[in-house]
Amino acid sequence: MAITLEAQAPARADRALVFACDEGYAPFALMAAERIAALHPGRDFDICLCSDGPLAVPASLAQLGV
Repeated sequence: MAITLEAQAPARADRALVFACDEGYAPFALMAAERIAALHPGRDFDICLCSDGPLAVPASLAQLGV
């Protein structure tokens, strides 16, 4: 089984917090990502959402850099 990885943006940090989710869990992962980003405004890690299909990030959360 081949796994293809695709990123919407290049990595900004050497470390990452990764949420593996599907469409149903994405709202919860985004809520957690938003909270983590708020608690760590100068973070030195990326926040990534990984899924087996496309996930839509609401425009209101675009500033998170997820």
